Amino acid sequence: MQNATTEAPKQDVILPMREPYMTQILEETKRYEFRKYRMADTVKRAWFYRVTPISAIAHVGEIAQPVTRRELLKRENLENGDETPEVTHVEEQAEVDEQIRQEESGGW
Repeated sequence: MQNATTEAPKQDVILPMREPYMTQILEETKRYEFRKYRMADTVKRAWFYRVTPISAIAHVGEIAQPVTRRELLKRENLENGDETPEVTHVEEQAEVDEQIRQEESGGW
């Protein structure tokens, strides 16, 4: 039994999802969902809350250990034998650069 001063590790998270992203996840054409916050490493399951017009938790699924974009790019590029990360869309690269700046400055 947990005492009043310690919390159980967070194993579940509720993720609000908009279309078309939820459908892409269900169809397995979208493999990653990035958030502006870091999820606890202990999270194992995501409850997907479909926003308007559904406004309900519609799906639940087991997830891999949460990682940042930077960690993901490093892992993906190392597995592919690449030295430097490449991102196909300019907007994505700008987001990655911003996250790296935030992480280095301790802003996240």
